[in-house]
Amino acid sequence: MNKLKIITFFCFCAFLLAYTPEKIHRITKQQHEFSFYKEQIPLWKKEVNNKPKDAAAWENYYLALRYANMLDPEGSQGDRVTAMHEAVNNMEEAIPNTVEFYHCKVMDLNSKTGASKQGEKIMAYIEKGLAINPLDDALLQDMIVRCELDGKTSKLKEYYTKLYNSHVNTYTVMEYNYNVLMSVEPGAIVFTNGDNDSYPVWMLQQVKGLRQDVSIINMYMAQIPTYLKRMLKQKNIELSDAILNTEAKNEEEFIKRIVLEINKKYPTVPVFFALTCGVQGVFEDSLYCTGLAYKFSSLHMDNIQALQNNIENKFHIDYLSTNLLPSDSLNQDPDNLNANYTVPFAMLYKHYKNKGENNARMDFYKKHCLLYAAKKGKEAEMKEYLDGK
Repeated sequence: MNKLKIITFFCFCAFLLAYTPEKIHRITKQQHEFSFYKEQIPLWKKEVNNKPKDAAAWENYYLALRYANMLDPEGSQGDRVTAMHEAVNNMEEAIPNTVEFYHCKVMDLNSKTGASKQGEKIMAYIEKGLAINPLDDALLQDMIVRCELDGKTSKLKEYYTKLYNSHVNTYTVMEYNYNVLMSVEPGAIVFTNGDNDSYPVWMLQQVKGLRQDVSIINMYMAQIPTYLKRMLKQKNIELSDAILNTEAKNEEEFIKRIVLEINKKYPTVPVFFALTCGVQGVFEDSLYCTGLAYKFSSLHMDNIQALQNNIENKFHIDYLSTNLLPSDSLNQDPDNLNANYTVPFAMLYKHYKNKGENNARMDFYKKHCLLYAAKKGKEAEMKEYLDGK
């Protein structure tokens, strides 16, 4: 094959790739840029027009619309919202009684205003989907959220066990979240952010019986007053309805108000945030790293001893040195999760360095800080920080 033919061949392949619809994975497993989802919308729309009975095509089309709307830098677009609702209505006619339809129907209902008042309706669709596939991880997660929000806890352990047995979470993600639990004090409240730092710790508690003294509160779900009230009651905390129901401009500001109120009225209850919450800017100088979590403290505290004890005596960190990461790359993006280790590892490295020590732990911490920084394109900045005073 001569050079011209090779060039023509690769150009043809690139052309085909650009106009071939790609499977849309849940954003918690694999996230692309906004442009990817925007490009996929017409491709999957064409697929459902050509194959109206293809359940997978419908779900991919719906997810492309949904994630394009979520990631659009210009904000949610009304035409996409309308297309999402229309797609679910069309799915109900074209592919009723399929797991794919129930996935999208539940997501669609949850995305509408007043979703918190449609709990029974949403639950009914989830149950229909689980009747088809009892180990469907997406529907099990939906069921768990509904049970948590509605306070229907009698079957939660059963659902958590099924979710655990579905193997939705990889070994690396479970080990990461084990270390989150090992980062906090006895009897703590721990706020989490999303799927990858909530379901795994709940499963470790419910299925493995780990750290059941800790109350895990998802920040998004905390905005439902009945759920937050029930979770706080586990720590004998009662806040006024005025505090629980006051609107805030975003969930971070709402959580800040709740945490400050807890700290004011119940100062002995330790409050933590998983590193994945991204609330550093909201609480400014009141968060102290103790591993894969920040402790909230209105008073200055020396966190190095707790950080050192948690990581070096409680954490499971051997998995970071294995070759599991590449094979897990589609599942909960472990590189993205594990990048959070750069915070505690860098702190401990600097601690030992400033004491004039030189030990194997320092090499481990530095190696992984540089590794994860490189994946974010920040290796030079990290090296400068570690080598500085």
